[in-house]
Amino acid sequence: MTTRPPEQALDAVILLAGGQGRRMGESTDKILQPIHGTPLFRYALDSFAAFPALHWIIIVHRDNSQKAAIEANLPAALANQPDRLRWATGGETRRDSVARGLQAVPREARLVFIHDLARPLVHPENLKELTRLALRDGAAGLAHRVTDTIKQVATPVKKPEHLHPADLERDRLWATETPQVFQRDLIQHAYRQLLEKNHAVTDDLAAGTALGHPISLLENPNPNPKLTTPRDLPYLSFLLKPQS
Repeated sequence: MTTRPPEQALDAVILLAGGQGRRMGESTDKILQPIHGTPLFRYALDSFAAFPALHWIIIVHRDNSQKAAIEANLPAALANQPDRLRWATGGETRRDSVARGLQAVPREARLVFIHDLARPLVHPENLKELTRLALRDGAAGLAHRVTDTIKQVATPVKKPEHLHPADLERDRLWATETPQVFQRDLIQHAYRQLLEKNHAVTDDLAAGTALGHPISLLENPNPNPKLTTPRDLPYLSFLLKPQS
């Protein structure tokens, strides 16, 4: 067992591992995909485990097989600190998985980070700044400015032909990333509302804005790609290449 000084802040992180990863191929669990001999999930997990204020780490896994594979590849420091690690089984949707992760967050937690383990590039300086913003504003998340021209069509279409798309103002568009971080009471209340109203969200900042709560975006100066398809592997391998 480890103990923390009472004056030290205790925060939590929910790490999402349970996605189906269909675009990676039927037999591929993307968070277990080895890159330079290390399972993908370990890169982000190691970064969060080393962040001083993060005491509780909640891993939301897909099934017992995936949980066993993660447990077999835990860093020694975390494996020897069982009081820090908690587990939750994911749900049918991302919203449901986050909600189950939130049930495992202790009441003593000050802030809750939420992160997709398919994004391995977690930087300590971003965690520090997100912490500052969330303490001040209640909710904050990494994001980057959209640089492409974005077209919007009137309705979803399977065949994008003979359209009259509208151009969105690029200067007003941001693409969100993870981690995102929230004051515990805020995000738990936001998810209770989502579940009661059966509203779907594609990221957690949307849960906060659904309550009418303002959020803060931290512009990420670093690449933060997500492993989605096999085509992403060469770029991630380049970014994660050990420094000689």
